[in-house]
Amino acid sequence: MTDDKIRVVIADDHDLYRRGLADFLKTENIEILSEAGDALQLMKQVREYNPDVVITDLLMPGDGVKAIKEMVQNGISRIIALSSFESEGLISEAKEAGAIGFIQKNTDNTDIIDAVKTVYSYKEYYCKSITIKMALRLAKIDNNKITRVILAAFSGEEIEIIRMVCEGNYSADISKKLFMGIRTVERIRGEIIKKMGVKTIPEMVIYAVKYSIYIIPPDDL
Repeated sequence: MTDDKIRVVIADDHDLYRRGLADFLKTENIEILSEAGDALQLMKQVREYNPDVVITDLLMPGDGVKAIKEMVQNGISRIIALSSFESEGLISEAKEAGAIGFIQKNTDNTDIIDAVKTVYSYKEYYCKSITIKMALRLAKIDNNKITRVILAAFSGEEIEIIRMVCEGNYSADISKKLFMGIRTVERIRGEIIKKMGVKTIPEMVIYAVKYSIYIIPPDDL
C-alpha cells in the first residue's frame, strides 16, 4: 500500500456487482477497505475504517439514504450515491441527505474513477447518464445556497446555448433554432464546459442553475 491511495468503503447488497466494482477499483490505485451488504454493515465499517470515500447503494436493506444522512452527521462527507436511477425521488433524497457524487450502476468504468477522484477532492460529481430533468431537480435542492452570479465569463451566444441545453434541447435542436452547424454548437458547448470546469452535461446544467444563468420556471419540477 502507498500513502497516496484513496481509501474506499463500498456498500451494495448485490454481491456480484459489489465485488466486481471492488476488483476494478483496486486496479486504479484505490484501496478497498471493506465491503458492506446493507446499511447496518456500512455504518459499522465506516466507524471502524474512517474511509476517504464511501460508495453506497440507495436501495439496499437498511435504507441507504438514512445511512448517508448519518454518515454526514458524523463527519463523513465524501459520499457517492450508487443507483439504477429508477427512482428520481430517491436520488433527490440522497442529495438532500448530503451525498455529493451520483453514478449509475451501468456507467462506464472511467466515470466511476472520475467520480471517486472528484469526490475525494470534495467536489460534486454527476455522471453523464443523469437526465436534464433530474439535473434540474438536483440543482433546485441547493439553489439558494449560492447567491453570487457569474455571467461575465460567458458570451451572449454561450448563455443562449446553456439555457437551451437546460431546457432539454440536443445539439441538433440548438443547431436548427440558432441557424448554426451542429459541429459549431458542439464546439461552443465544449468551450462552455471548459469554462465552467465541469465534465458532463448534467454538471453543466447544475452549474447554470446554481449561478443563475438558467432560472427554473416556477411551475417546473
